[in-house]
Amino acid sequence: MFSEYIPTISSYREQTGRKIFAFTCDCLPFEVIAAFNATPLKIPFTCAQTDQHTTAFSTTDIPAPLPYDLVVYHENCPVRPSIHDIQNIPTYCCGTFHGYGEDASIELHELLGTLLRENDLGDIELLQNESLQNAASPIDAVRKLVRGICGLRRDKPDLLSNKDLFTVLDAAVCFPPELVQNKLQILLDAMNNEPSRCQDTHIPVLINGWSFLDFSLLDDIEDEGLIIIEDDICGGRRQFDLSFNLASGYLYYEILNSFSYKPLCPSIRPSKERYDLLYTLLRNHGIYTVLFLPGPDDNIRSHRLSFSEKNSCGPELILLLPIQIIFFMWPENMRVIHYSKNAFAHITRRYRHYQPCTQ
Repeated sequence: MFSEYIPTISSYREQTGRKIFAFTCDCLPFEVIAAFNATPLKIPFTCAQTDQHTTAFSTTDIPAPLPYDLVVYHENCPVRPSIHDIQNIPTYCCGTFHGYGEDASIELHELLGTLLRENDLGDIELLQNESLQNAASPIDAVRKLVRGICGLRRDKPDLLSNKDLFTVLDAAVCFPPELVQNKLQILLDAMNNEPSRCQDTHIPVLINGWSFLDFSLLDDIEDEGLIIIEDDICGGRRQFDLSFNLASGYLYYEILNSFSYKPLCPSIRPSKERYDLLYTLLRNHGIYTVLFLPGPDDNIRSHRLSFSEKNSCGPELILLLPIQIIFFMWPENMRVIHYSKNAFAHITRRYRHYQPCTQ
């Protein structure tokens, strides 16, 4: 689909008459924006390139014209879009909400109201529950399909590579839901019907790597006995962490409350909140290992290392650097291992003898 991304979105925009709001990340609930005759989409990382991932159309060789009416980015996002400089597409800087629960929901309400008002989409106070239900339904259907695919991939990792999985995740938010829903359903049905030859002996891990784009490396990691069942990567599974009752008469408030508990990006959430919302829950999913994969320009390493201040019953942390691996295990000291596939095998062997803390 990405090979036809520009003409597909252009045609959709022309046929529906809806405005296309392109986001660098899921910093606001798309369901609410979709209820105001706009289609919120994420700017693709994967753009019709078989062996390469690009960062938010940041180069000057972008096909023109891009079918966007507005580009929305968060005020703290390290990936600032250059689309405006290239094609004179309007941009909008979105602010931050703090914490979670009722107070955060109020701040989210104000952020959404400002976005809608300043871009002539309407008044958030006039939002009708039925309109929101109609807008949220296809987005929620896609979200459930993606979670089903990720769940099957956990049990049948040989059916879908990590590189292909992240392309699926990208497509689910970069295209209008009505254009991808059937394709995702076909993939889910095929994975359900296809038997797996993979033995359930792999070590479950979560991958953390916000500027990490070489997803083929994740397959190399799994070749050495690990299985990536969750991730904390921009453009990964965390985009689909939202649950609500679509039939609720108070759907708007449910969406705001649920969204306020999303871990989101380190540029939006402070590390303490992200730790509480995501990392403290990993043991509930049988995960005791976290692999950190910072990129060469990663500027949030301190956010990751701050997790080391937690007690020894947290998940183990392994920091994978571009040229070396720091093997960090609470409460032991760091060990440095040269970066190679043998290092992944070393980690696997080491963890065969590891007894995680279960208190």
